[in-house]
Amino acid sequence: MQKQLGGLLVILILLGLPAMGYTSSPLLAHWPFDEGSGTIAHDRGPSHYDGTLSAGGASWAAGIAGGAISLDAAAGGLVNMGLVLNNLAGSPYTISAWVKTSIVGETNQSVVTNHKSTVIAGYMLGVNTSGGGAYGQPGKAWFYNWYTGVVSPYSSITVVDDRWHHLVGVRGGGTVSLYVDGVFQASYADQGLPDAPAGTPLLFGGLLHSNGVDLVPLYTGLIDDVQFYGAPLTGDDIQFLYNNPGRPLPVSLPGTELLLLLSDS
Repeated sequence: MQKQLGGLLVILILLGLPAMGYTSSPLLAHWPFDEGSGTIAHDRGPSHYDGTLSAGGASWAAGIAGGAISLDAAAGGLVNMGLVLNNLAGSPYTISAWVKTSIVGETNQSVVTNHKSTVIAGYMLGVNTSGGGAYGQPGKAWFYNWYTGVVSPYSSITVVDDRWHHLVGVRGGGTVSLYVDGVFQASYADQGLPDAPAGTPLLFGGLLHSNGVDLVPLYTGLIDDVQFYGAPLTGDDIQFLYNNPGRPLPVSLPGTELLLLLSDS
């Protein structure tokens, strides 16, 4: 914007305007899976929580944006991120991931987990049913909330069709919500899950066995663009992620600054 004041041309520049519709949600981690080779999945977020592909059943593939991870549970495929992001209980957070699978029925498809089997704690974002039918529905996505599917939201949209689908689990404000392909699916009261037991790793495609040692592969298909945020994302945030696979939310700077540039006219 320009304004003539005497012999000076005043140029007004607004700085720090927030991205329209998006919150200032802190990015905790982002795995785009674009490496294409090697055994390391690099976290492009601020903390660099790099993970390791299992020796068998895990490989690189084409993704929804760039590359992806291809996992075969029967061959032991999973990605181990280590002991990270395992202290989210009591804090708002959001997990976002793209999946492509054709495995349907009573087979648990664990996409993102920080969970030890038989312990009601941690978090899970998955597909199909788990826990002997305690969570989810065949062909649907679900977000862990307690030891019964009655309070764990699951999708009405079928996600097991060998097509890419965007899954988002949101926890905050006393509720736990699930979105699929940018569309709200269900929400329940937050049951207050504690953190998973010490020594429980963050896994893509598996979970920690009840013996506290073995890692159990539980996903066959593709996973891409996993993102964690330290806030409950809004509907606009989730729409952005759905429409822009591979990209994190735009950074919103707090406040607005007014810069005056004075020059001779």
